[in-house]
Amino acid sequence: MPPPPPPPPPTPPAPPRGVGDVVYPRVLAVGKTVQTSPAGPMKFSLDSAEGMFVLAFPPNDESYIPELDRLLAVSLATFQQQVARKIFVSIAVEITKVTAVSNYEGKVGSLLLYATTPTV
Repeated sequence: MPPPPPPPPPTPPAPPRGVGDVVYPRVLAVGKTVQTSPAGPMKFSLDSAEGMFVLAFPPNDESYIPELDRLLAVSLATFQQQVARKIFVSIAVEITKVTAVSNYEGKVGSLLLYATTPTV
């Protein structure tokens, strides 16, 4: 009886993300940084399963700021009130700079937010 065939080679890992890639991170947490001394850009940080994405304003379109502020407010209210609420975020981010492994700076391409009313 002939020996069994060798197992197939392992699947190669996905290539690392780079400048110009557009990603749709699965957002787990959001943060906001406002630097006043010395003056600097306002930044939102999106912690996701795919890494940390930092969005600075400028150069990002400032029309996204109210929606990102709402996301932060809803997230904080949900945590503080300890209520069940589903929050859905779909955001397209073009990577503009790789700052470290799984840490990126990016430009927002589109943003959709959806949150349900709290349930007890």
